[in-house]
Amino acid sequence: MGAAFGSPPTPLSEWSELAANESGDLRIAVAGEDPIANVVCALTRIALQALGEPTEVVRVNSPIGKFESCVNGLVERGFKGVHVVNPLKVAAARLGERFYMSEHSMGVANTLLLQGERVYAKNTESIAYAKRLESLEPGVALVLGAGQGARSVSVSLLTAGWKVRVWNQGRMKSSVLVPLLSRYGDIELIPHPNPSGCSLIINATPLGAKAGEMPPLDWVNIRRGTLVFDRMFRNVATDFVREARNRGLRAIDGRELFAEQMALALEWWLDKPVPLAPVRLALGMRN
Repeated sequence: MGAAFGSPPTPLSEWSELAANESGDLRIAVAGEDPIANVVCALTRIALQALGEPTEVVRVNSPIGKFESCVNGLVERGFKGVHVVNPLKVAAARLGERFYMSEHSMGVANTLLLQGERVYAKNTESIAYAKRLESLEPGVALVLGAGQGARSVSVSLLTAGWKVRVWNQGRMKSSVLVPLLSRYGDIELIPHPNPSGCSLIINATPLGAKAGEMPPLDWVNIRRGTLVFDRMFRNVATDFVREARNRGLRAIDGRELFAEQMALALEWWLDKPVPLAPVRLALGMRN
């Protein structure tokens, strides 16, 4: 098990009760209600310690309506960056004076850089998707899901020249997503999770965080050589990844994407290259 999964939960702090930064150490906050926030806290702390960076990592409580006040308070208290998890990613994007990587953002940010009184936003998830997929020849991809994660990966695929098919159990979300993204390229909504003709399948649903969960898929119609990518991850391979590997398919664990986007965030805050090795180790991955 990676150390980031075995760490005790980080206590939730009220930003208004935090003291000023007297030590000058790097201060990073994690904001949002998603359970992944505890893993993000532990991973950030472990990775920065491995890099020899004196760091304080704090998980802060912030309702959506008070997020701007929270970020302003963190600026005043000497914080350098904020990891943002759901449901605050849209609010984070709106706060950025400059929104880096806006081409792939879809109005969602998971990382904030605090410089003086200025706030900058970035979507490192989209950048990480682009980096992980750049070695693949564009073809037809099946994206399972229609939430924020599906938006990020769909835009990355479309701008790289892929044709995208979207399936989601709730057709209402899908019917909104497809026209929204059609300006980026060839995207269509399909009625069933049928991967026929696809060389890439991505699970962008929330299914997989718990054992025994995985999205529906017509596995019998997957062609040989198809790559399966699961956005979800646990301390072990998800059921979706294990099923793909048991069928002789190549599969990428969601930890690969998470390690990449974490390293991108650290590089932004530290303003220097960050090796993936300590991040991968903290997630229980081989280097």
